[in-house]
Amino acid sequence: MRQILVFFAFAIALLMADVDSQEPSARPPDADGNGIPDPLQQRLGGSLRPLVRRDAVTSFQTGAMYQPSIAVPADVAIVYSSQAERIRSWLQAGYTVHTMYGFRTYTDYAQARPDEVQRDRYGLPLVIERVSYYMVPAPARVEAAKQYVREALANGSAAIVPEEPEYFARAGYEESFKQEWQRVYGEEWQPPHSSPLARWRSERLKAQMELNIIREMLREAQRVKPDARRMLAIHSPINYANWGIVFPHAAAVAMPELQEIIGQVWTGTARTPCLLDGVRAERTFETAYLEYSSLWHLVRGTGKVMWFLMDPVEDNPNRTMEDYRSNYEQTLIAALMFPQVARYEAMPWPERIFGRVPDAQATQVLSVLSVLQSMPEQKGAHLQAGTSGIATFTADSMMWQRAEPARSRWENFDGLTYPLLTKGIPVQVLSLDWAHEPGYLNGFKVLLLNYDTMTPPAAQTHRAINRWVEQGGWLIIAGDDSPYAGVADAWWVKAGYKSPLEHLFTTLWGAMLKREPLGMPPMPSWTTVAREERSITDLSNRRRYRIDLSSFVRENDSVLVRFSDAQPSDGWGAWVTELHLQVDGQTRVRFRVGSPTEKAYLVADASSGLVGGSRFADGQAFWVYRFPARKGAQVTLEVDMGNQFEVCASGQPWQGRALVRTNPSHTRLPARFSVRTLSTITVTAPPRGAEVLMKDEASGKPVVWRQSLGKGGVLVCSLPPEMFASSREGGELLRGLVGLCIPYTESGNLVLKRGDYTIVRCFERGVTLRGTYVNVLQPDLPVVTNPSVPAGGWGLFKALPERLKSPAVLHATARITHLQADDKLTAFFIKAPSGTTAAVRLHTAGRTPARMRAWDSGGNAVDVNTRAEGHYLLLSFPNRAKGVGVRVDWQP
Repeated sequence: MRQILVFFAFAIALLMADVDSQEPSARPPDADGNGIPDPLQQRLGGSLRPLVRRDAVTSFQTGAMYQPSIAVPADVAIVYSSQAERIRSWLQAGYTVHTMYGFRTYTDYAQARPDEVQRDRYGLPLVIERVSYYMVPAPARVEAAKQYVREALANGSAAIVPEEPEYFARAGYEESFKQEWQRVYGEEWQPPHSSPLARWRSERLKAQMELNIIREMLREAQRVKPDARRMLAIHSPINYANWGIVFPHAAAVAMPELQEIIGQVWTGTARTPCLLDGVRAERTFETAYLEYSSLWHLVRGTGKVMWFLMDPVEDNPNRTMEDYRSNYEQTLIAALMFPQVARYEAMPWPERIFGRVPDAQATQVLSVLSVLQSMPEQKGAHLQAGTSGIATFTADSMMWQRAEPARSRWENFDGLTYPLLTKGIPVQVLSLDWAHEPGYLNGFKVLLLNYDTMTPPAAQTHRAINRWVEQGGWLIIAGDDSPYAGVADAWWVKAGYKSPLEHLFTTLWGAMLKREPLGMPPMPSWTTVAREERSITDLSNRRRYRIDLSSFVRENDSVLVRFSDAQPSDGWGAWVTELHLQVDGQTRVRFRVGSPTEKAYLVADASSGLVGGSRFADGQAFWVYRFPARKGAQVTLEVDMGNQFEVCASGQPWQGRALVRTNPSHTRLPARFSVRTLSTITVTAPPRGAEVLMKDEASGKPVVWRQSLGKGGVLVCSLPPEMFASSREGGELLRGLVGLCIPYTESGNLVLKRGDYTIVRCFERGVTLRGTYVNVLQPDLPVVTNPSVPAGGWGLFKALPERLKSPAVLHATARITHLQADDKLTAFFIKAPSGTTAAVRLHTAGRTPARMRAWDSGGNAVDVNTRAEGHYLLLSFPNRAKGVGVRVDWQP
């Protein structure tokens, strides 16, 4: 930290001398066209070689005209405009320009076409800050988009990039959508929330409308300018499904008109809270890793090009700079864990980064850009991690069931991923829509499948999974079907099956397996002790409520307390943040919801939600605590809560549900497992010859079983996979099930060696690297030997070449476009936004600088600060958008 502060203080002094902030976009004179401005040519010497590659590797996104302060030294400027002046300003500065198209629009257009504004069931428009409206891709909007494409290409853009084609699940009530429904389905529009079939049809129609506008835009680009690149910028399927946004990723990737995709993962998406060990919290690296995985496996084998995005400063303007930096680093580390992808949108909106973040942080961003620019040259990749070859799925159908009347439980996805990843298991996220493609499942040992969150696209999906099992794979089927299993439009219903699981079991075993619901465990009798009778949806009644529970412990030494929704029809039930239990005036229990302490008292959870330190129960959801007391004591409970709550209590014991292990030798499984989730469990009767692993303690019915098939096998666990994330014991159960299928080891970290770089993320176990590296995430580029990364930490290190005989540039926090390095001279031409500071780390090879000089593109001297550290030298100087030439002459 001290080194960073010293660097930062020096940078301020350098930047005060910056005279480059108002330079125009036109490039400086370069008579021989070699990329080095004429005033620098003679000063630097005549032997500099160009380092710029042909193919575009990095890009950034901006809505602004060219400005020196945001002249990011990437290959491509993605301009959010079709205007000639704006595009020309970046072309004149030497950039390749791509043009981005947004699917939102501003007030004038929305007011002129109110029927095309996305609206929820209450008629409210979907709008950001009352100025940016989400629109329906209706015919008029399609024509406007095509006109935008024509303008952008005519004005010099080399690519079209439609961005964020988002249709919200809670929309579908606007007139233009109703008209499209009638045209497509030939019947009167049905409110999407009115039935599972209406929701299914609504979301599929939204998806088709989105595909149509994208297809029309890309076809128009192909017609107008055949060599224009045709791209699409989208969030991951994980994020869209989690956020309740409809978009058919696999169907879009399959469009022949589409050539390249920008996978938009950044702090704003990756910090979405997830459930693990019963605690819902932000886990930025883990979520980003899963998002990037889902994007890569969408395009794997398709021939389409994938770009990964990350963002140094997220959309929320109210975070601290440390928050931006930490989360940016975590998304970066996650992106670099996928060596199959080596193209990056390094940042959107440099105008909200440079000039806003501290200079040391800006220097770090430029260091990362240098790393990203070098990724295509990195040869070889080796991952040190736990057991590989484990994967789960996303599917376009995830988007069909993320809203009323039957919103799928996203926690089921959490349960199949986070308990593995956080143990150092590099779990992957495949596309179920591609499972039937030849070779797509090759190399995977265990597939985790759940049909509560998605449904299979076709019967061929199950046939492909069956072949994969017979060839040696293990399929773990967790949970049940969703309420959408019986929709009349589904292919399996038309084929005579009640659900996709029924079809899958028939495909695997050649016959239907008997399935039956497992009865709910006995429930205690409840007495209402607090209830909000009014309709309140804004927490205006939030306060600390004091509840007397003494009557429930007259004959018992514990009390059950249940929180639920007093008015289940409108979805604004109990909202709780903190509880304080006193026994005879002394504190016995105190916790905030979502904390590790809460888990010790939570005995049942029937689909409650946990977001931002608050637990809530809407509709039929509820949760139950068991609090210890003392028989005959005075017991009071103080609860911070609001909205339409109903609180009930009982003095009866909690019986609940539990599973017991059938074979003591299976020590990977718990001897007894308490089931907190109270959702209905449907058990599947195992076929003859199957091994029952765990059974219901009360009924004796098999809940977990496995059977070998061909060279592989199938393991069926009837528990909803949410259970694997709902407690630490649940995570252990999942890992135990995987360990019964294949040899299983955990590493506690992920360490990827990718060419010169080592990318590290530690979970429970730290790691020490061997060798000497540059820490490229530090703005002063320190050289470190045998660096250690602690548990919970991360790092990005660049290995130093061995036995350097001549001085060399090890790393730079800006883009070096030309370089000469030999025994006598190190010279380079380097670019970065004006107003930022460059740091360049040199290896001296034992030599001493005789003279160090730097000039801007006009030949004017630029101050250079140096810091010698053994055989290493750090150069620091103010950047210029048009470049700085640096020359170091070495003593003989």
